[in-house]
Amino acid sequence: MEKIRFLYTLTHTKWKRAGIVFFLLYNISIIMLITPHTVLSQTNKPFNVTKIVISGLNSLDEREFLHLLGIHEGDTVDENKIREGIKSLFKKGLFDDVKIYGNQDTGVLTVAVAERAIITDVKITVSGNLSKKVIKESFTLREGIQYNEDALKTAVKELTDNIVEKGFPAASVEAVPAPDKTTGRVKILLNIKTGEPLKIKKIVMSEGQSADLLDVHEGDVFDKHYVESKLKELNDELVKQGYYSPVVKLFSFNPADGTLVIEVTTGKKLLVTFRGNEFFSTSKLNKEMPFLEYGGVGPDIAEEAKQSLITLYHQNGYIDVTVSYEIRQLNKDVEVAYTISEGKKYEVDKIIFTGVTQDVKKLKSKLYTEEGKAFNPDVMEDDRTALLDYYRGVGFLSIKVTELTPITNANNGTVTLQVHIEEGQRLIISQIKITGQESLKETDLMALIKIPLKTPYSEQDVFDARQELLSYIKRNGYANGDVKISYETDSSAETTLIFHITEGKKYYFGNTLVKGNVKVKWDVFQRVIKHTVGEPFDFSKVNREMSDLYRTGLFKSVDVEYADHEGGLRDVMFHVVEGNAGVIEYGLGYGEYDGLRGFVDVKYLNLNGMNRQLSLNTRVSMIDRKVSLNYYEPWFLSTALPLSATISYEGRDEKNYDTMEINYRVQKYTAAIGVEKELADSLKGKLFYEFNIVRTWDVQPDVILSHEDSGTLAISSIVPSVVFDNRDNPLEPTSGFTAGIHLKLASKLLLSDTDFIKLSGYGNYYLGLTKGLVLATSLRTGIGQGWKSTVNLPIIERYFLGGGTTVRGYGQDSMGPKGTNNDPTGGNAFLMGNLEFRIKLTDSLGLVLFGDGGNVWPLLSQYSLDNIDYTTGGGLRYATPVGPLRLDYGYKLNRKQDESPGRFYFSIGQAF
Repeated sequence: MEKIRFLYTLTHTKWKRAGIVFFLLYNISIIMLITPHTVLSQTNKPFNVTKIVISGLNSLDEREFLHLLGIHEGDTVDENKIREGIKSLFKKGLFDDVKIYGNQDTGVLTVAVAERAIITDVKITVSGNLSKKVIKESFTLREGIQYNEDALKTAVKELTDNIVEKGFPAASVEAVPAPDKTTGRVKILLNIKTGEPLKIKKIVMSEGQSADLLDVHEGDVFDKHYVESKLKELNDELVKQGYYSPVVKLFSFNPADGTLVIEVTTGKKLLVTFRGNEFFSTSKLNKEMPFLEYGGVGPDIAEEAKQSLITLYHQNGYIDVTVSYEIRQLNKDVEVAYTISEGKKYEVDKIIFTGVTQDVKKLKSKLYTEEGKAFNPDVMEDDRTALLDYYRGVGFLSIKVTELTPITNANNGTVTLQVHIEEGQRLIISQIKITGQESLKETDLMALIKIPLKTPYSEQDVFDARQELLSYIKRNGYANGDVKISYETDSSAETTLIFHITEGKKYYFGNTLVKGNVKVKWDVFQRVIKHTVGEPFDFSKVNREMSDLYRTGLFKSVDVEYADHEGGLRDVMFHVVEGNAGVIEYGLGYGEYDGLRGFVDVKYLNLNGMNRQLSLNTRVSMIDRKVSLNYYEPWFLSTALPLSATISYEGRDEKNYDTMEINYRVQKYTAAIGVEKELADSLKGKLFYEFNIVRTWDVQPDVILSHEDSGTLAISSIVPSVVFDNRDNPLEPTSGFTAGIHLKLASKLLLSDTDFIKLSGYGNYYLGLTKGLVLATSLRTGIGQGWKSTVNLPIIERYFLGGGTTVRGYGQDSMGPKGTNNDPTGGNAFLMGNLEFRIKLTDSLGLVLFGDGGNVWPLLSQYSLDNIDYTTGGGLRYATPVGPLRLDYGYKLNRKQDESPGRFYFSIGQAF
């Protein structure tokens, strides 16, 4: 018979009955624990684990359990290791009891756990006039949190009180927990009976106000929270109307007769008048007034408003403006009357620097005062500070701005700003030293400093060097490390730059725990969390892991906390809140070519808890229909190699844009599968296999270039591509570059009916020129070549140009070669370029000026840069959450006889 040599147990909720003597013997060890758990031990002899047997585990993957325990088969363990492992398990928040039995003869470690009851679902039935959604929002217990009777009682009471306040005084709430005896999970069954509601039968408002202003009506249920929210809206509306300090409150409600009494005291209305203002409108000046914000009128507030007006005028060049005011008490109103003498407007003619060796253009760029702009006397000290900061930043530490004088010319309303500077000596870095480091090597630290000797001091270079050192120190586990800077300067202005290193205590990654995951499996976290126990602690690595967890799309929030232990170990606990894995998106739109269009996307992001995704996408417009079923596996073959698979149907009616007659109709069935790989930062590679069954009919005779343009065609192809993208915002980029190369190879060796190769590429560049002005450029090209019996690409694979996203000014797909009836046939090659100036007028409204050019050629051999068609134009943009609404007009610069001069385009999203 086997003899159990030792036993460890931690009990979370209550003491196990072990006898009073047993309790006394281990009282000291109990007190030493952080949490009120018991630790029982009969030996501290190391124990070699050959097998681990776990019982009672239902809610957690065994691999995550062992990761938390920190013990695996083959490990040697002792009392301390087991103690720490059990503490780690309890931090997960899933267990009431953990017992570990070990047999030193066989090496078997037996772990018995008792799991906490976790709420898995809340089912709601309602008898009465309240929605389940309202009730669920008011019920504080949620899926995924721990169940206990006290919490349920509290939640039921709060829910009952909430329903009563919504106007159902006789409401009753019955909550029945339904535990699963196998897993210990709990469903909560809520049965709500609202009873008869309190109805508002009469509304009485003071001061003759109409109840219609409230959007509360006789016959409504008396929902106290709703009524109070409407009272606040009324109060805000009175403030907008000019009443300062109005009082709107619920005075009483009589349940017996249903009378609702609302007290309304508007107070006095504020009238602010302006006299003498010509440059600014009265509405503009009113926006500067703080009276309603303060809820009162008095000399102090009126004086503050006066200074705001003077500041506003100064900002626009009225340096001699004067403002006076008078406060008048009227019968029911208060008037604050401002009298303004604007004076003459001044603009900056010239800024003259003397005594400087630095580039004058650069110095001017540092000033708030600008040539050709309104002169503002209030920024003179800011200009002085800006010059001092710049000079000190490039090594002139004894800089003095001795003169900063505006000279006005009243005859022409101009100002000349004279600036005289005494620069002093410029510091030259002659030597760099590092001090204070203990474990880190000086040579490694020196290699991070990219400041050449014998060069002028640069504050930016020194800042960058400090950041590099600080980042290196923290990456190596010195979480509290610091770098300070000092200088030693001699009389020749040569300086020794000294970086003082403070390493502090070195930390190492300890255990990693995840709390809050219910449906997301441990495998997902293992893939994202890259740090390992014992490696130097690095904040930046944890931040990247948090970002990667967010990018999975599975979590509403991801937070992290740390716990330090002896030996410099730092545990990391990720607190996650899972989001809704099911997503439905839909929308409507309109395009000038495809007319009314809409989409519905249904997606599930967490198949089997593994972040595998399944989606059904539907797109419909006046000319095309598309339905696709997509599967995404983020870790194909258990490696960081995402796999995608798609089955889709697409039907499309291609029309001649000018006549709107059908050029051809097409149906395409597609099956595709492939992988993608992050090759580097912002660089991604893809490799797909694609099989299409294409049916083309109703083809205009002059569009047919080969027998493959009509009938049914099988296209089997391999499609590799590479994409680079470092734009700051995919919807509204203001900086960055994106480019891609796409190859499609179809061959009868792949069971295709046709043989061809297509190579397409694009490059888009975005540059912010000034605030609110972005230069956007694009170059796109494609070439295709058939072989064997294929000369022209099949019509479904040929290139077409023209339209709102290619060359604006031309109809959709209307450029390039034409048939005998002037129908576009497409071609085997194309080239296109776009240039846009995107100007932001307001937060939501923008203007675009553009130039486009391009063409399509029938065959690669006819590819030529001599016959490019060019257009120019402009457009408006209106920002929305899904991208800007776009209205463009393109004008043809080299239009042919009988061609229209240009076209309008309306769509969503930028052209490129």
